[in-house]
Amino acid sequence: MALVVTHKDTGADLTHDEWVAGDSHVVTGAYTDPDAVAAAKADADIADAITKKHTNEHKIVRKTSDQTVNNSSVFVNDSELKFSVAANEIWFLLIVLKLNTYTGVDWKATITVPDGAVANIRSSFPTSSIVNWSGAGDALTTVATADRTNGGAMVLGIYVGGANAGTVQLQWAQVNAFALNTKVLTNSVLIAHKIA
Repeated sequence: MALVVTHKDTGADLTHDEWVAGDSHVVTGAYTDPDAVAAAKADADIADAITKKHTNEHKIVRKTSDQTVNNSSVFVNDSELKFSVAANEIWFLLIVLKLNTYTGVDWKATITVPDGAVANIRSSFPTSSIVNWSGAGDALTTVATADRTNGGAMVLGIYVGGANAGTVQLQWAQVNAFALNTKVLTNSVLIAHKIA
């Protein structure tokens, strides 16, 4: 390897004692050994591949601030719980929600997907019967059996992409518009894994 170490002021013409006494040296040059160059490039390529694989095949989004809907049953985009997809991808997704809502106001959600894509989604988990999956754009409702200041819900889904890239977006609202704050809270999380 052609690496050269010199003193920054004097250069290479130093005695041993001057070298030891010097307090500022520089390294110049580059690897010229083909094996070393190949190894360094392979290490960089491996690191790059790992980074791309992790970034492109897994999405984890944590909600960093509360979001409020008041007196509205019209769906709004969640400000953070969403992820981008390329054309023809298939994803599994789980959204775990911390939320506030009230008896009779209740809470509903849906997801929107790029044109040509489909999604099968379920909200929470029924315990006494088998319930059909809903499609993207269908309302999934969670009934508050009591006022919940720190309640929870889950949205589970399988996304099957079409020819268009775009965004898989959680939307939500009150089931019954009422002048009370309904919130999705900080630390709600979306976890998605590309499966094809």
